Amino acid sequence: MNRIKEGASKDFYIELILVLNSSLLNFYHKNNTVPQAGGYFRYQAIFINNLPVKMGLDSSLIEEFKTRLINGSIEDMLGKIDKAVLDLYGLTDD
Repeated sequence: MNRIKEGASKDFYIELILVLNSSLLNFYHKNNTVPQAGGYFRYQAIFINNLPVKMGLDSSLIEEFKTRLINGSIEDMLGKIDKAVLDLYGLTDD
């Protein structure tokens, strides 16, 4: 299934990138694919297409990310993004 929507807004793509790069989806991917030589993981369409991607992050988080991206200061926001993604999936840090 193709997750990219033709004509979608920039915010849609930013949200998609935030969710795909979250610790949760990284954990899911690493536990549902086969490690390659050296412990690396493949991020090919065959593996990515089955990721359970949910959309619906708060727009204020996306706006804050865009502002910080321009200023080059997103590192301290990564935990906040991961927490928002866990909330989106109805999960906790436990």
